[in-house]
Amino acid sequence: MTVTPLIQVAQATVTRDVTGLVTVDDPGSPILVHVRIDTGRTPFRISELTVRARHPSAQITPAALSRLPLIQIRHVAANQSRNPNDILLHACVSPRPSGSRHWGAQHWREVMDVNDWAVSVGRPGGGPQAIADVWHVTKNPTAYRWLVRARMERDQWVADVK
Repeated sequence: MTVTPLIQVAQATVTRDVTGLVTVDDPGSPILVHVRIDTGRTPFRISELTVRARHPSAQITPAALSRLPLIQIRHVAANQSRNPNDILLHACVSPRPSGSRHWGAQHWREVMDVNDWAVSVGRPGGGPQAIADVWHVTKNPTAYRWLVRARMERDQWVADVK
């Protein structure tokens, strides 16, 4: 069973105020999320989370809260002060499915997309650094290992198409 996130982070407007409070505002969502990130720890963690109903008839329930894509919200909020293109990348990547020990095919496509984008724009550190930054993993060995696996998956997709 697939659970639809209550907020589509890729469609949301993300802003940071002078105090560091990040607002994630998806116009299609009945709620508004404010988050503060503790960047003094690695990996970054959410230190404050406020969920507000947009209008009086909206309800904040345990079921609604369980549908918050907290991993994506954390990534977007932690990187809100970086390059605007990085923010978009963070919003577009999918978190690993809850309870799953393995990444699906979509993840490997996203890894290749991030790598290809980083190479095409000449991002410092290239693809491996972009992968490490987007998923908050180590560049060596994780980002390099993911890139090798993503290339193998891409080669398989190409072979399947032919």
